[in-house]
Amino acid sequence: PKVGDLGEDSLPVQAYEIGQFYIIDAGVPNKGNKHAGVLLAINKEHINPKFIRWLVYPEDKELQGRVVGMRIVRGIDDFLVVNTYYPPFGGKLTNLMSKLNIYHNKIFREAPCRTTLLWAGDLNCKMGLQHKDGKLEKIDTPAIGQYAQVENKLGTTVRETMEQFQLVATNTFAGGGTPTFYSGTGDGATTPDYWITTQAAWQSQKVSSVMVLTKLGYKLQLPTRTKPTDHVPVSIAVRHGSLDYTAPESVKWDFDKLMVAVMQGRYRQEFFDNLEVTLGMNAEEFEKALEANNPTAMYHTLLQAVH
Repeated sequence: PKVGDLGEDSLPVQAYEIGQFYIIDAGVPNKGNKHAGVLLAINKEHINPKFIRWLVYPEDKELQGRVVGMRIVRGIDDFLVVNTYYPPFGGKLTNLMSKLNIYHNKIFREAPCRTTLLWAGDLNCKMGLQHKDGKLEKIDTPAIGQYAQVENKLGTTVRETMEQFQLVATNTFAGGGTPTFYSGTGDGATTPDYWITTQAAWQSQKVSSVMVLTKLGYKLQLPTRTKPTDHVPVSIAVRHGSLDYTAPESVKWDFDKLMVAVMQGRYRQEFFDNLEVTLGMNAEEFEKALEANNPTAMYHTLLQAVH
C-alpha cells in the first residue's frame, strides 16, 4: 500500500513525528505481549519521508504488529527496510512462525533486483553453531560470522532464508558491542536481535555496523505505549551510491519477452522505477546530446537506459 493509505481502518498503522524522526508504527500483535510491536523511524535530517516508495505491511491479522517495512528510493539509492518480531521460541515451529517465513520470502522476492535489503528485529532465534560428533563446530555458511550461537529450529529457518537471498547477519561479524536487549532484571543481552543485509552491501561497506541509540533512542521506544520497551532502538547508516561489486554470474535476459511483459502491464511499475533511476544517472550525457541537437546520441542514451 501507499503511505497515503495510512489512517484507513483497514490498515492499522500510524504515522507521526517525534523531533527529527518520522515514524511508521505498526502497533502491537492482536495476541500476545501488548508491550511488543514493531516500528521504523527515519531521521528527517538525513532522509526526507517523501522518498518512501512502498509501505510493507501484512493483511493477515495474525501477522499484524509483528512485521513492518518501507522501501526508500532516493536517486540511485534504493533500500527495503524491514523490522520483524518473532514470538519467543518454544522448541517447535508454530503456524505463526511459518506464516512469517512465507511473508518474508514473498516481500524479499518482490523487491527489485537493485534494492538493498536491511532486515532487523527481535528474531528470537540462534544461528551458526551445531553439535557434531560430540563437538561444537561452526556451520559452513557465509550468512553467519564468528560470533555465532548453537542453532535452534527457528534459527535454521531464518539462516536458510538468508542463504537463499545472499544475506548476512552483520552483528555476528562485528560481535559484542552495547547490549540492545534488557531483561526484567536489567541484565543486557544480544541474543534475540539481528541486523541483516545483503552480502554485497556488507562486503562493499555500503552498510555500516549498528549503533545503539542510548540517548535519542529513549524517545523511540514505542512512545505511544505506557512505558518504554526492553529493546533499545538502533541506527544503521548507509553510504550513498551504487554497490561496487561484480556479480558471480551475469544475468541473461530475453529482452523481447521483457518488453512484451512491460507492454502487457506485468512488471511495468518496476520497469519505470528502474528506468527513472538509470536516466537520472545518465542525465548529464543526455543533456549534452540535447544541447548539441544530436538525435542519434539522445537515442543511444535512452537505449542504454532501457537496456
